[in-house]
Amino acid sequence: MSDQHISDETSNLLFAGTDTTSTTLTYVFWELANHPDLQEKLYAELEKVPRQDRFRIPSFKDIATLPLLDATINEILRVHPAAPSSMMRITPHGGGVVGGVFIPGGTVVSMQCYTTHRDPKVFPDPDRFDPRRWMDVGDDTLERMKDLFMPFSKGTRNCIGQAMAVMVLKLTTVALVKEFKVRKADGMSGEDMEMKDHFLAFPKGKRCLLVFEKRG
Repeated sequence: MSDQHISDETSNLLFAGTDTTSTTLTYVFWELANHPDLQEKLYAELEKVPRQDRFRIPSFKDIATLPLLDATINEILRVHPAAPSSMMRITPHGGGVVGGVFIPGGTVVSMQCYTTHRDPKVFPDPDRFDPRRWMDVGDDTLERMKDLFMPFSKGTRNCIGQAMAVMVLKLTTVALVKEFKVRKADGMSGEDMEMKDHFLAFPKGKRCLLVFEKRG
């Protein structure tokens, strides 16, 4: 690759990894502010995890598979995907059959997770934020949910930063929930936080005003 190509790719990766993760964290704490009961249950789960450093943040290996934390991040990514737009693909030579429909080779096709994440047959009451839907469910139900869950796209061309993004989301959530209670600031409304899609999503009101109060 040329120097210009390398520079362009690096810039794209930095942009993609910054906006998406910051937007997702914005919605994490917006939803926690709207669900104080969930916030306290999450805090109780985190209090059982040993603190590893002077900032009292656990190591990632100790929080990677915590059930409620995992379910909360999954549900945020389902309801508020940071990249809800279509990801275009071209079918290979010879075409293929998808869902019983033959698609000729060279056809441009696309998918977008905003719709698949809201299939009511798989996600009942799909617009409702409910991390419990990822917990205490049968294997068949969980498998169907995972089939339609694609905030990082799917397949060989899915987001190369997925593992790092999930690590950042979990560690940041843990670090703040362990130290602070969060609530909505005066004047904030659900309308402010409606998602606007410009390929990457952001809040309609272009703001998210929250108050973080130090835990005693």
